[in-house]
Amino acid sequence: QPVGPDAQILSPSEHNFSLGDAQIGASYQINSGDAGWPIFVGNFVFKSTTGVSPYNVPVYTVNDPNGQYLQGISKKLPTGTGFYSAEPSLTILYPTAPGVLFANFLYIKNFARTVELANLGGGPPTATQLSPGDAVAATFGMGFALNDQTSLTRPSRNRRTNSTVTVGTSAASGAPRRDPVVRTRHTA
Repeated sequence: QPVGPDAQILSPSEHNFSLGDAQIGASYQINSGDAGWPIFVGNFVFKSTTGVSPYNVPVYTVNDPNGQYLQGISKKLPTGTGFYSAEPSLTILYPTAPGVLFANFLYIKNFARTVELANLGGGPPTATQLSPGDAVAATFGMGFALNDQTSLTRPSRNRRTNSTVTVGTSAASGAPRRDPVVRTRHTA
């Protein structure tokens, strides 16, 4: 028991060595950029669920040794997201020697799926449909050539992730629940 003079430090460690989510993508240059036009490139990426999902990693429960102190902490690290996604985007490049102005507009469609959420009390897992929010992102920036081998890039990215919705039943009461979460991130 980790209380009192005989207490021992609890230091759970997480590790995992596994394949992550595999992705496949394609890009297509739409035009050549002649006559002062920028270059347009269409992109598409599909992400699978080959990695270990965060919902499939074992967690400490109250039934584990010292579980009352570590309840909910993962025993292993996930290597994937647990969801399929499709990511179409459009990249715009405008060469202006010695620099290049660029922009990218991205939409990420995440596909809902039913997962088994661990019961932290040690009981059976709860089937829950998770619908991760879709996201839109815009990146703007400039690349500047210092010489034929060196360049500097200054991007700015803003991403908005829509609500993530959980549809299932409350483990305590059995009542239906719907829990939204919203995240916004800006990277400079």
